[in-house]
Amino acid sequence: MQKKDSEIGTLEKSIMDNRTNEVNTAKEVNNNLNILRGQVAFMKMMHGKVDAWLSIDISPSQEQVDKLKESVTTALNKIKKGDQQ
Repeated sequence: MQKKDSEIGTLEKSIMDNRTNEVNTAKEVNNNLNILRGQVAFMKMMHGKVDAWLSIDISPSQEQVDKLKESVTTALNKIKKGDQQ
């Protein structure tokens, strides 16, 4: 009887360890997906800005360059904040 109790305990521990690993993996995947979502949103925003500039004039103005730098800085800060969560 004691042998069965020991085997059940070992099996229960193994199941709980597997469950913990699955939960941790799911959290890690969600964090990585959040980072990817931020990167995709950033690329979409930049794509729209560059397309708008190219439809008007090939050479961007200094104001456009400054806004692009500001947008990139803002997006990178948001992505970095996502990494820390």
